[in-house]
Amino acid sequence: MVPAMPPAENDDWSSAMTATTADRVPANTAEEINRKIEQETATRVRFFADHPERIGRRLRALDEEWDIERVLQANAASLTVLGTVFGILRSRRWLMLPALVGGFLLQHALERGGARPFRSCGALDTARRGRSRRSALP
Repeated sequence: MVPAMPPAENDDWSSAMTATTADRVPANTAEEINRKIEQETATRVRFFADHPERIGRRLRALDEEWDIERVLQANAASLTVLGTVFGILRSRRWLMLPALVGGFLLQHALERGGARPFRSCGALDTARRGRSRRSALP
């Protein structure tokens, strides 16, 4: 029996394949934006510690927030359907759109840090940060 090889310390491919969105997005977001998000979260937690009657409403709002992966998937699915329908009904040239979207999603899945246009800009966030905001509420 051949023993399994341990993963290489700096193997970009293996780390890209195992990195989660929650790890990739903050790691590839400007430190200034990450600090701002953390400061805003701490401010909100302090506010809700002083106003516990508002926690229920905030938890419901957090439950309704979309993370960056969900937005990416919804947009990709919409463009794929649109390109396919227009490709069938209008012009075959529209069939390039689903192909491009599929390529973009593949790049996003395989590339360390995700696809460049979808790095966190502060408006959308990862599911892990959303969960940490929920658990931080008193």
